[in-house]
Amino acid sequence: MMPPLNTFDKTLISIALAQATLVSHAATITVSENCSLADAIRSANQSTSIGTCTAGTGGVNTIELPADEIITLSAIALDGDLFSPGGLPVVESNITIQGNGATIERDSGVSTPAFRLFGVSGYSATLTLNSITLQNGLAANDPGSGGYGGAIYFSSGADVFINDSTLSGNSSEGYGGAIYGYSAHILEINRSELSNNSTAYKGGAISSSFRTSAPTAGLKIYNSLLSHNVAGDGYPGGAISLYGGLVNVIANSTVSKNTAAGGGGIYLNAGELEMINATVSNNINTGYAGSLAVAGNSEYPPQVSLLNTVIANGSNNVDCSSNYSLTVTATASWVENIESGCTGGGAVPAGITEGDPKLGPLANNGGTTKAQAPQLDSGLLGAGDATICADPPINGIDQLMVARGVSSCTIGAMETGVDDDATFVVPLRSGGGVTFTL
Repeated sequence: MMPPLNTFDKTLISIALAQATLVSHAATITVSENCSLADAIRSANQSTSIGTCTAGTGGVNTIELPADEIITLSAIALDGDLFSPGGLPVVESNITIQGNGATIERDSGVSTPAFRLFGVSGYSATLTLNSITLQNGLAANDPGSGGYGGAIYFSSGADVFINDSTLSGNSSEGYGGAIYGYSAHILEINRSELSNNSTAYKGGAISSSFRTSAPTAGLKIYNSLLSHNVAGDGYPGGAISLYGGLVNVIANSTVSKNTAAGGGGIYLNAGELEMINATVSNNINTGYAGSLAVAGNSEYPPQVSLLNTVIANGSNNVDCSSNYSLTVTATASWVENIESGCTGGGAVPAGITEGDPKLGPLANNGGTTKAQAPQLDSGLLGAGDATICADPPINGIDQLMVARGVSSCTIGAMETGVDDDATFVVPLRSGGGVTFTL
């Protein structure tokens, strides 16, 4: 005979049954000739069948797109407005879109109105994008509306997860060429590329403010590339502009060839930023501030931590600058030219090496995204902290999913070294390396 259940046991069973109910009632909605993407989103939001689409439920609804399909939007969705027009209904529930290599784009015709692609709003709203391309979104700066986030605008505690995807050629007349978050919770980007996006103001690719009261709120970028994004004339954050966030992390990723007045790569205004095995290089700073530019005040002091990270080759020979007396903390990192604002006005912090790190150009070095490999005589090779390389979120691999060394590893996003003759070094897990020439 089973013994009587105590209150704790009953609570566990209730939670398990609730979770099982959510999982069992999750729906898959397949986009087809008879079920448009817009109606699929409405079906998920409203937990009912719209048109001929499968009814959504209260759980995580998955929308399947036809493989390699190009979905071209040419009109504003009546239920797509989130401070400015959208081409699709605002996501107000938990939706995963399995792209299967599909593309969602705004029609490039001259008569097509301006609109962003996705809006996501509400504490219960989560949008997950897998294996998809978003392009040519245009957030218009209508009077009093903002015009933020050319591809995605997410707000009011919403979450966005982007995996194995590309956001390219999007623009905004407000902030955030590709993505804008307002009082957002989590933006997480994995194994993806954000390139050739632009804005009239801050954040050529991403501009976001995060809920400072939420302990997990922030931007997380892993194994990704942000390149050739442009902020507005006189504005900071060529690739990224951040305000707030207690857990902003950029790991195993490259930020290269972006342009802004300052923070050609990254602009942080308050909040905390941790960079792990990141490469920030060859960004264009049209003003004085560096490739990583930091701002803040005594009420919202910024914090920056560099772990196995390299920042170099800023066009104005400034790679880290701050208008707040900030002392960057670092382990096994390299900053070519560090301005006194990043040193608290004192000596260069321990854990930072200055000088030319000898990085190669942004190139296809294998993998799904481009990266900058250290040259064969670079001081970055084997100079990283092996424990950091082994621990999460690096987990013993680099941006290109190549195994990192065990006893020693490389500073930056890419583990192997390359020279102009296509010679590269593969570090051995036991230490040292093997050189190959193609």
